[in-house]
Amino acid sequence: MSRHIAIRRSHLMSRTTRRRRPHPSLAAQGGMTIMEILVSISIMAVAAGAIAFLVGAAVQAKMITAVRAGDTES
Repeated sequence: MSRHIAIRRSHLMSRTTRRRRPHPSLAAQGGMTIMEILVSISIMAVAAGAIAFLVGAAVQAKMITAVRAGDTES
């Protein structure tokens, strides 16, 4: 006759080979989607265009004042 002895298991004795998956709501936020990347690129392009426009307007105004100042000297 074999005697069946129950072994008490603790949480330290649980399997360690199984990987724990994150919660599904957190797993969906792991990286950026293509749409988010495209939106961020378009926002950066608009900002760069606005800066270029303002710098161009400032340079043009500076050139106009420089030409007018040069005309009065001669």
